[in-house]
Amino acid sequence: MDRIHQPLLGLAQHWELKLGLASVGAAALQAAEYVAGLYGRMLETDPLLVFLIANLLLVDLVTGVAAARKRKEKLHSKGLRRTGWKTIEYSAIGFVGVSLANGFADSALHALTDGLDDAALLYVAITEAFSIAENITGSRDGARKLIRRITDLATGRTKRVEEVVTEEPTTPPVDDAP
Repeated sequence: MDRIHQPLLGLAQHWELKLGLASVGAAALQAAEYVAGLYGRMLETDPLLVFLIANLLLVDLVTGVAAARKRKEKLHSKGLRRTGWKTIEYSAIGFVGVSLANGFADSALHALTDGLDDAALLYVAITEAFSIAENITGSRDGARKLIRRITDLATGRTKRVEEVVTEEPTTPPVDDAP
């Protein structure tokens, strides 16, 4: 019988504090749902872009730690703080872009603001991609070369290995002159 009463007594202990905290928490959740409902449309954006940025931030953190280890640097919380600040900065950029694009969706300014949300989020994603490239190559110049090489491959300005291997060899012109 004691096994049944012990958990119930644990629930009953400090019930006033628990009830007060639960009430405040429930009120805060209701307020957050209300605010989100008011601004829900204003903050709508492509979830894939948000997911991409979150993953790029994580990859940047991992490659940054790996680069610091490669340089035999002592790891500090400063790097983790930098990731936190970047998250806050990127959230602000995304919030402004998304708010402007969606806030003017039903007005004459829509033509000017349409696409600002995607542009802001893509700007952040590209910034993170450069940071990852810097971590991988060890320098900004190396990162630029890596990004340029990737964009050349993506746009077809550079031949892929498969194209070079399967290409018909060209024979040099035969000189018939004596």
